[in-house]
Amino acid sequence: MLIHAAAGGLGSALTRWAKRLGCTVIGTAGSAAKADLARAAGADHVIIGRDADIVAEVGKLTDGRGVDFAIDGIGGDMLRKTFACVRRFGTIASIGQAAAAIPPISAEDLGPVRSLSLARPSVMAYAAEQDTYRTATAAVIEAIEQGVFQKPSYLYQLKDAARAQNAPETGKTTGSLVLVP
Repeated sequence: MLIHAAAGGLGSALTRWAKRLGCTVIGTAGSAAKADLARAAGADHVIIGRDADIVAEVGKLTDGRGVDFAIDGIGGDMLRKTFACVRRFGTIASIGQAAAAIPPISAEDLGPVRSLSLARPSVMAYAAEQDTYRTATAAVIEAIEQGVFQKPSYLYQLKDAARAQNAPETGKTTGSLVLVP
C-alpha cells in the first residue's frame, strides 16, 4: 500500500490503520524528520523528498509489480505519478488536493491495459447513505479505541481557520490539525 504524506494527520492515521490490517506500507514524506514520524506510525518503507522519483522507488520496493492500493491526498501531478505506482488491476483513492487541483483524467489513464480502479470518496457522500455511514462510523470508532488516531499536533482557534487551512500546504506540518472554539 502506498500512502502519501505519511507523517501528516490523515497519512499517519491511515498508516497505523493499514498496519493493523496487516498491510505493508510504503509512505512518502517531504523530509528525513517526517520520514521518522511516518516510520513511527508504522510505515515499512519511506520515500523521502518532494523531488524523489516515487515511481522508480515504488518499483524497486515491489520488484516492479507496483502496489495494490494507493491513497493520494496531494493531488496535482502527484496523482498521475500515483497511477504509475499501482499494479495492474490495482486501486487508487484520491482523497484530496493539498498541493494542487486534481488534473483532468481520461479513461485511457486507467485502462484498458492497466485496468486501474479510481475512487474519489467523500465524507458527505457517506453521510448521505445511512447504512454505509453507520458501518464506516463503527469502523472509525473501533480505530479510535485501538489507538489509530492520536492527539492532534496543532490546535487552532476557530478565528484562525484560514491559517489552519493553509498550514498543510506549506509542507511544514506533521500530525493532525484541529480547530477549537
